Amino acid sequence: MPVPEKEPVRRQRAAIAPDRLLGPHHFAFYRGWLEGVDLARLADRYLDPGLDLRVARATVDWIAEELARGVRRLATRSKAAAGEGGTPQRRWSESAWHALFHPPAGETATARIARRKRQQRALEELQPLLAARPAPDDAVAGWFTPAIAQRLTAAGMTTLAMLQAGIAQGGARWFQRVDRIGAHTARRIEAWLAEFAAELGAIPAAALVPRRSATAAELASLRPPAAMVAPLESLLLPPALDGRQGHNRANAGSEQRIAAQNDLMAIHAWLGVHPPIGGHTWRAYRTQAERFLLWAVFARGKALSDLTVEDCSAYLAFLADPQPAAQWVGPRGTPRYRFDWRPFEGPLSPGSVRQAYTIVKSLCAWLVSAQYLRYNPFALLPKPKAAGQGRIKVARSFTDAQWQFLRGFAAGLPPDDARTARMQFLLRFAYATGLRISEQAQVTVGDLRQQDLSADQRGMWTLSFIGKGTRAREVHVP
Repeated sequence: MPVPEKEPVRRQRAAIAPDRLLGPHHFAFYRGWLEGVDLARLADRYLDPGLDLRVARATVDWIAEELARGVRRLATRSKAAAGEGGTPQRRWSESAWHALFHPPAGETATARIARRKRQQRALEELQPLLAARPAPDDAVAGWFTPAIAQRLTAAGMTTLAMLQAGIAQGGARWFQRVDRIGAHTARRIEAWLAEFAAELGAIPAAALVPRRSATAAELASLRPPAAMVAPLESLLLPPALDGRQGHNRANAGSEQRIAAQNDLMAIHAWLGVHPPIGGHTWRAYRTQAERFLLWAVFARGKALSDLTVEDCSAYLAFLADPQPAAQWVGPRGTPRYRFDWRPFEGPLSPGSVRQAYTIVKSLCAWLVSAQYLRYNPFALLPKPKAAGQGRIKVARSFTDAQWQFLRGFAAGLPPDDARTARMQFLLRFAYATGLRISEQAQVTVGDLRQQDLSADQRGMWTLSFIGKGTRAREVHVP
């Protein structure tokens, strides 16, 4: 008698509120998950502290479904705009989106890394189009996890406006009126509301000061934090500073050539026409545009499309000494999804200030050509001078003694290890060609060409590739 097969064990999926809204914190949470960051850490950072991992996993699935649903909506709108003779936005193909997040079996490591990069770029482009902004009339169930939302609703705080009113009325210990919400979760809720103060209104600081005498540390912990700088993909601009009404915006009657409605979307449009070939040039563009926009909003208190020539001159001075350092400077290599990420690693050298000037001037010139801005405020500023411009920095090159040490070290590595062969080849290849690390990682055997000099003489080998600034380069290879 045949033994019946057992039913496969299915993981129970936690329920997600049907009226949940997709916010910027969900994009940051999903990006971290794609990069392989521990799910518990991500949930604690972007969702709720101590969140059940079943809920965190269900949130990942929910975000994926919402993104796919949003892609379908964008594709429909794009087709409708094309049918009506309008200018369609980028066409989002549902099949291409599915292939991006559902790889074929047997995917190689190189293909997986390339696909991860495409995923991150796609999320950066989609966030301004799909991420919702909180409004006072929104239900708390739309912005908080079901457990937190149910406890707030049971206490009569069903909307964000009612939640803020309850906090203002209850003071620093307002959470004691809510079942099973402690001080730590309350501080997280207050910080989230403060982050969206431009949309929801600020909670009076006096309401969060305890009625008893408190230490300075306690007062600092209870005060809602000011708006913080954030990467472009996680940034929400206050409506008053998003550039919709900037004095440098092109006239309403002009034919704007991009669909951007605010400064952040305009920067995304600019980055979108610069494919990240090689990665470094595109990342430099993103870094400089990001710093410029963040400085305008958080340091100058202006929209990017409100900046004048004097503002841009002050920005170049700021690059040489970004202060206050606690707000602008962070450790090198901090992941972009981390709360302690900062746009600078320290003051920029004169050469780096010069490069920043070139990039942001190019950004503004492109926005003028797109008829988003009326004029380029950097056009009237002279290009900063770099000390020792045009000189090769000898200190950044290896000496003959250092090269001999590297060769000797590589020669002493285990001979039967494949890693040894790769190391020895890379040292010889780098010494012979002078390619950058990123260029070495891209070139293939197919980029080699042999030129016959004569019938009795060996041909010369050349290597053709795309180098810095997407320029075609060619070097001789011995």
